[in-house]
Amino acid sequence: MTRNFLWRAMALPILGFSPGVVLAQSHHHGMAEVSMVLSADGAVSLVLEIPAGDVLGFERAPANESEEAALDAVFAQLSDPLAVFEFPTTASCAVVSSESSLETEGDHAELAAAYLLQCGNASAFDTFGAGGLLGAFPGVTEVELSALVNGRAVQAELSLSSPVINLR
Repeated sequence: MTRNFLWRAMALPILGFSPGVVLAQSHHHGMAEVSMVLSADGAVSLVLEIPAGDVLGFERAPANESEEAALDAVFAQLSDPLAVFEFPTTASCAVVSSESSLETEGDHAELAAAYLLQCGNASAFDTFGAGGLLGAFPGVTEVELSALVNGRAVQAELSLSSPVINLR
């Protein structure tokens, strides 16, 4: 995809996250996008976007109680980044904030989530995994990661067969 999400991830700790910041745009079905910034002080900002149809089966606002319940269940799953993503245990990461929303525009809708974590041992943050995300949502078969790790750009595609990346 051609979107640049790193600026959003970097702005999260400074500006605070507003789910409305993420606008639904053209997306690739089956692919989630994750933007991550890890700073030297251990702050981790993450932005996740997933085509809603891949998770909910529809790309619009919920039309009935059943669809509302499905959306609420997905929000509950996305609420804990430590379950959605894999962080090194030795990095001692704790969740500071977590927000998610459904963004719609035209005939496209995306689930957007933003997370802020604080890791007590940033030097141990040497891997990142998306197995929890890929396992929870079968319609998502690939995760495109754009990361800035202590000033170094990292790009990767994660899948069920290769869900973890070495960040060193």
